[in-house]
Amino acid sequence: MKVLAPPYRGIGACHGQMRGVLLPELLTGLTIGLLVAMAAVGLLASTRVLSRQTLDGVDLMVQANNAMRLIGSQLRPAGAVELQMLDPTAPLPEQRFGYSQRFDGLDLDGDSAPDGGHVWGQDGPGGGPDTLVLSFEARSPSISPDCLGAGTSKGLQRVESRFFVSRGRLLCLGSSNPAVPQPVADSLEDFQVRYALRSGAGVGATQQWLDAPQMAGRWRQVVAVQVCLQMVGGVAGPHLTGRSFRACRGLEQAHDGRRRVVLGQTFVLRGMGRVR
Repeated sequence: MKVLAPPYRGIGACHGQMRGVLLPELLTGLTIGLLVAMAAVGLLASTRVLSRQTLDGVDLMVQANNAMRLIGSQLRPAGAVELQMLDPTAPLPEQRFGYSQRFDGLDLDGDSAPDGGHVWGQDGPGGGPDTLVLSFEARSPSISPDCLGAGTSKGLQRVESRFFVSRGRLLCLGSSNPAVPQPVADSLEDFQVRYALRSGAGVGATQQWLDAPQMAGRWRQVVAVQVCLQMVGGVAGPHLTGRSFRACRGLEQAHDGRRRVVLGQTFVLRGMGRVR
């Protein structure tokens, strides 16, 4: 019996027809791949900018809150003096109290002599950031620290804290170290302060908000202070361009692509009256 072998087709023989890739098809594939890669890189860059701006905004808010808390710690007790017994030997039911006479206060008229002031301020030149000075009677450092967290220097009967802006930083000059100001917050764009005067009493009392130049001769009547901090970030992003925000001066201001935080707060001075 004979076994017939299949016919030999040779090495490399194939049953189908082979076809090459044309140049236009290759270029089209490369173009699509390049576009996808560019889109992925652009999305990654945009995500990184957004993430950095978000962290920038969080840092600005933390700085603004900490600065406002420190300012409030000096504003609320401004003008506070110790309550003293007039006759320590008298029985308690017959005891009479009076305010301490040791507090000499701030210089309000520029003659370098204390005038009993508790709040003083100055508008920034050319519409720039303001300056705020606060004072109250000095006691122990744990009870009445200045903005640096320390007591006042020897010989002074008052605690004094001066807040001002220099080179984009909010600084504080305390009476415990009046030669070296310490930074409170970075990235500060504006620092605006207004002052409240109260006229009348009871239901008919009125309140008037004034700027520092309008306060001449009326600093002792300040019962509340309004503080506004405007912080600016360092990371720019095109997705913020075109949007606006309300600045510390109350005007709409166009964004330049950087994050901004505007934080305002009103502080009522303890013992100096009540703002309704």
